[in-house]
Parts: sequence; C-alpha cells; structure tokens
Amino acid sequence: MSKKQSTQNRELVTVASYAVMQAEPDALGAMLRTNVGPQGLSVFDLDTVKTPAGGGTTFVVPTIDGEEEAKELRGVIVGFKDLRSYWRTGFDESGGGTPPDCSSQDMVRGDGDPGGECARCAFSRFGTAGRAQACQQRRLLFLVREGDLLPIVVSVSPASLKSVRQYFLRLASHAVPFYGVLSSLSLERDKNRDGIAYARISVRSLGGLAPEEAARMAQYAAALRPALERVQLDGAASAA
Repeated sequence: MSKKQSTQNRELVTVASYAVMQAEPDALGAMLRTNVGPQGLSVFDLDTVKTPAGGGTTFVVPTIDGEEEAKELRGVIVGFKDLRSYWRTGFDESGGGTPPDCSSQDMVRGDGDPGGECARCAFSRFGTAGRAQACQQRRLLFLVREGDLLPIVVSVSPASLKSVRQYFLRLASHAVPFYGVLSSLSLERDKNRDGIAYARISVRSLGGLAPEEAARMAQYAAALRPALERVQLDGAASAA
C-alpha cells in the first residue's frame, strides 16, 4: 500500500512498492517490443476495465484468477489517448467487439466510412445520436497499479470526459504532470436529461509523488509511449 509522508509542508505519497519501480524502464520497453512485435498494441493486448451499464458503481477488473469487482481503481496514470469512433448501425446493434466503421486516432481526421476531416463531419455534431454525437469522443487512460508491470486501460465515455479533462487541467494549473500523482478513479451514479441512469467516472488525486519517484514514472511512461500511441479502439472498449 502507498504510504503518505510530509515533505516541506506538502503531503506526498510514495509508490516505492510498485512493481514498475523495481523494473528498468529501458528493459521494460525492450521486453514489450519483443513480446508484442512491431505492430504495436491493441485493446486486446492490455486488460480493459469495464464500466457497468445502467448506472452501476463498480468496475469489473480482469485478473489472473478471473474478473473481480472494484469500487476504486488506484494507481498512476502513465499515458492517455483521445479517440473518435463511429458505428453506422449504432453500438447497441453492432453487438460489441466490432471495429468502428470510422475512427480517428488524432481527433482530426477519420479513417473509414465516411472518413475525412472530423470537424466537417456531420456525425461529429451533437444531436446526431439523440442529444449526443453519433461519432463518440473517448479518452483511454493507461493506469499502472501497484502489482502490475503493464497498465490497464480505462475507457472514459463521453459522459465522463468533462470531469476527467478538468482533472488533467487542474494538475496542469499546478504544474503537476499526470504521472506525478497517485490517482483514484471511482464511479458516480447519475441520470441524463431523459432520466436514463449511467455511471460517470470521477478522478481525484491522493497526493503527489516525490520528485525521484515522479522522474522514474516519467521514464516508464516514455518507454511505453510508442506502443501506447498505437493502441486502437474497438467495440469491446467502447462498451467500457
């Protein structure tokens, strides 16, 4: 477990017990390239945490012994990726696990049908899927936990994007990188304007890392970055 300590009147947490703190960043990146290959990672290569439908407030987390439920995900965010994805039939009809008809890895240009500039695409407008966008915006968070050498993927749905982006901006406002804090993710039950219940991801800081630990996490994040930038989104991750 992470322990709190006080340094220069500022409360810090330590992640010295984390498995990634014991591994050499360069060796970890080389291992990943060897085991995964030049094609990079897909969502299927990393464990993806599922968010329950209907406003449930418990994450479903894959483990060696099968899935387990968790009220909180605690760890260090070592990367994120903003994506767009569009299913012509709608996700519910696609059945899940189906690649999108069109997707954008940079939020600027879509590949597939219809493809082209996202800003000019009719499906990026609000109101094309009820009150929402037919082409969904999502953020994938890569969260490394205490006992893991590789991060898990937390798919942030459109309903949770605002609060998650605000968390990142607040960190930036205090000149703190996202990998320099221990973060806690939980689910809050909410309802949309149509009265439909959903779960919204809430993120908060549990404290900053000591400078030497933040520097080590920065090295780890840099070693993983080339692979994480190639992570793709599919129907299974969109359901999370």
